[in-house]
Amino acid sequence: MIGIFSNLHQNLTRMLLVSGLTVTLSACGNDPNSGVGMRAAFDLMKGVSAQILAKVGVSIGGGEAAAPAPSSSAGGPLALVSEALTATDGKVMIAILETRNVVAIMGVAETNHGYETWEAADRRSLILKDGVLTASRGLGDDLMSSRSDASIAMIRARAEGHTTRSYNFLTGMGQISSLDVQCEIIEGSKDHVAAGEVDVDAITFAEICIADPLKIQNLYWVDSKGNIVKSRQWLSSEVGYVLFQHLRL
Repeated sequence: MIGIFSNLHQNLTRMLLVSGLTVTLSACGNDPNSGVGMRAAFDLMKGVSAQILAKVGVSIGGGEAAAPAPSSSAGGPLALVSEALTATDGKVMIAILETRNVVAIMGVAETNHGYETWEAADRRSLILKDGVLTASRGLGDDLMSSRSDASIAMIRARAEGHTTRSYNFLTGMGQISSLDVQCEIIEGSKDHVAAGEVDVDAITFAEICIADPLKIQNLYWVDSKGNIVKSRQWLSSEVGYVLFQHLRL
């Protein structure tokens, strides 16, 4: 499976570079705690997600997707998505490291007590629990572990409230640095997510976490079953945010 994902990753990266697509998000000028700020953040995330997925032949949210390249061309966008979904019977997603302009097709390499290790072609990995990012390996400034069960439970229940999170990072000196944050989870609006084999109605949620002066704003699209089908989640100060779009749950 990794060999197939390796070819897919190379073809997808080449296609995005040729198209001139730059994957970055600008900071929202509005206070994210305000309704205007939340709507702007969700709209921005939705727009970038749509732009990325239009390049690989799938659409997301309301409205029409940009016309994909012809599926008949060898290695075309639709062929890449189709290959990704046929390469395995398991889960498949697209992950984007915003600050590094990196796009990867990922599959689940291992599951351990509810934690899923999603692996890219280069063996770098992201560990998620119920769709929430909990750790990383091979990225530099890695998130070694985190305690986020309270946030996970609240988000999956599509509920609002206050929680705490703890992050443990690997520093450049090979030491562990810890960060504790206070978080508030706020419900947003309804949305429709259609990508690959995922086609669901969802409710958006913002998770705003603060450890002064750091402010983190995670965004989630949660379906009626509590699945996080799309998200934008903070990993670390160096890596920044990761955008996740599931193609198969």
